[in-house]
Amino acid sequence: MRFAVYTKLDRKENNDHIFSVLKSLQKYKIDFDIDRDSFDQLSENFKLKTNLSRIKNLTNEYDYVVSIGGDGTILRSADEIGKLSIPIIGLNKGRLGFLANSPVEAFDSLIDKIKASKFKISERSIIQVEFEGNIKSALNEISVSRKNTTSLITIDTKLDNQYLNTYWADGLIISTPTGSTGYSLSCGGPIIMPDSKNFVLTPIAPHNLNARPLVISDEKKIEISINSVEVLSDAKELVNNLEIDYKIIPIQEAVDELESLLHPHFLGTDRNVAEENIQSRIRGNLLMALSNKFGWMVLSTGNKTELALGYCTLYGDMSGGLSVISDLSKSDVYALSHWINTIYPGRIPLGTLNKPPSAELAPDQYDIDTLPQYDVLDIILKSFIEEKKSLNEICDLGFEKDLVSNVINMVIRNEYKRRQVPLGIKISARNFGKDRRYPITNFWKNNI
Repeated sequence: MRFAVYTKLDRKENNDHIFSVLKSLQKYKIDFDIDRDSFDQLSENFKLKTNLSRIKNLTNEYDYVVSIGGDGTILRSADEIGKLSIPIIGLNKGRLGFLANSPVEAFDSLIDKIKASKFKISERSIIQVEFEGNIKSALNEISVSRKNTTSLITIDTKLDNQYLNTYWADGLIISTPTGSTGYSLSCGGPIIMPDSKNFVLTPIAPHNLNARPLVISDEKKIEISINSVEVLSDAKELVNNLEIDYKIIPIQEAVDELESLLHPHFLGTDRNVAEENIQSRIRGNLLMALSNKFGWMVLSTGNKTELALGYCTLYGDMSGGLSVISDLSKSDVYALSHWINTIYPGRIPLGTLNKPPSAELAPDQYDIDTLPQYDVLDIILKSFIEEKKSLNEICDLGFEKDLVSNVINMVIRNEYKRRQVPLGIKISARNFGKDRRYPITNFWKNNI
């Protein structure tokens, strides 16, 4: 037999319980290796006649996993085991353990029972999680929850590619039967027998009262996508301040459907702005449909900085009949908003003004990831567009040549987008369109 040993040394406590297990394994002449995290510490503190060896890769060459410590150690070893069908022997060091339910002192008798095949294996379901290319396994549960915000998050859930529900909550727990007595239970989830082949979806503090824990088959593929509702709450606050009627139209199903249609054509390519812009274009289509039906005018949202750099989506946020702020820079928009709040305190929600600018088409996406700071950008853009300064003249203001060159090239490359912008209100001395036009023929982006 060959054992894999998982444990954790505590420098503040006596570790004799670990040493006694290792001595028992040696006494019964059982081959064993020790997990990577504990190996170095054990080598220094435990002198054996035979050398200790480290687990390089956990494989089915091991007959059993011995977890020494508590339930946390078992959960850690379960992540390593993943899809491997290796039985885990849970040993606790004197404290109560639900999974590690055998005392260290009973290990010798457990070995005798294992050798005599006088035992029963309790099979447990494991959740395998894939996120951003990383794969992890969990014996108890996985949870997604809001972070660094007081706002709710929206969690769109699909089972086997079929839309299930959208949770407005602090988070969502996906629990195995083993984990059903833990975090899920504290949030109102049911207790499930260990041998049942089920998972539990338990929302954390749901906003929609009809959202209840749901028991599903553990053979189901669960897909979740998460969005902050911070933007939505800010938008609600703004329209309420302005006494404007509003509608909320979820678009996740439409996004999923379009991505599904495009999937065979996008196969083999990396996800990029092509997929991200689908959201914006669906919103543009919906707004234009409402405009057609009721005679409403759609106001596009692009400011001068965004239009200059092409940081906008054709047939998405560029859709509309009037571009209200197309001649105001990003910095102007912020300055105007702060000024409005001095006249009408709280009119523009502070959450809108204080958070980092983002297109919010992907998780943790911020403008600064791909653009310089707006206070820098707007000086360069004003110098180039309104004051007609050359590259060298702008550099003389103290800006790096590569930065200025990149900004100018972005302005030139995106002339074709600006030709399709709705009519705007002229504010500056030189706006896009009538005052500043640039030829778009004879050039392509690779030639710039």
